[in-house]
Amino acid sequence: MLQRALDQFNRDFAGAPIPWVLLGLLLMTLLGSWQTGGDLDRVCALTADRDIAEAAPQAVKGELDHICSSHRAED
Repeated sequence: MLQRALDQFNRDFAGAPIPWVLLGLLLMTLLGSWQTGGDLDRVCALTADRDIAEAAPQAVKGELDHICSSHRAED
């Protein structure tokens, strides 16, 4: 059954590769958006209305620096 599904996928891909490539690009974009949303959630949690200096300021600063540097590397 799995072999039949793989054979069908290969025939479909060979017949029309562009839609499959576009689907792959869409999935990669969605994954990147999901990861960025997770980073923004972490930033919001780290910089909430509470006083940042009260709880491990170096850890918070390090986490924010890590998020910012990872976004700079992607650009």
